[in-house]
Amino acid sequence: MTRFFKLLIAIVCFTLPQSVAAARDRIALVIGMADYQYLPPLENTHNDANGMAQSLENIGFDVTLSLDATAQDMVGLLDDFAFRSEVADLALIYFAGHGIEVQGENFLIPVDANVTSNRDVQRQSASLKQLLAAVDRARKMRVVILDSCRDNPLGDSIALSQTEATQTTSEETRGGGGG
Repeated sequence: MTRFFKLLIAIVCFTLPQSVAAARDRIALVIGMADYQYLPPLENTHNDANGMAQSLENIGFDVTLSLDATAQDMVGLLDDFAFRSEVADLALIYFAGHGIEVQGENFLIPVDANVTSNRDVQRQSASLKQLLAAVDRARKMRVVILDSCRDNPLGDSIALSQTEATQTTSEETRGGGGG
């Protein structure tokens, strides 16, 4: 595991409020994607995910580790984690793998995604919004860490900023402040 991730774990641990740090209900979902079927494979993501999982376990987290999750696996993992986070004091998700932004929204690509259009990315990948929703009900603290290369793993095969015809409601177009 790189020095960056060791530093990140140290920062998370030392910046936790004392009551959260002492809590017994800390859960983590650690996802590492490397062996992509249709995209370039990644070399260090399994090592980073394994290192993160071990570090989190060492400081008392109940860790679920998933390597090379398919789209179906990701749906199940996020659903299960969202359910478990409702009774956790702290919920943390770590993702290492290909990430991509399409039409202003971030997506995390599972290993079996076969994408040739923006719509494929949106349908076959997990959105950052889904990860944020999965940790949202934790009682005291929610953390999402993305370790994704931000180059376009699809090359020039699709235009990521191209707008497709979609209907938006007034609720979707309001500045809701995200982060």
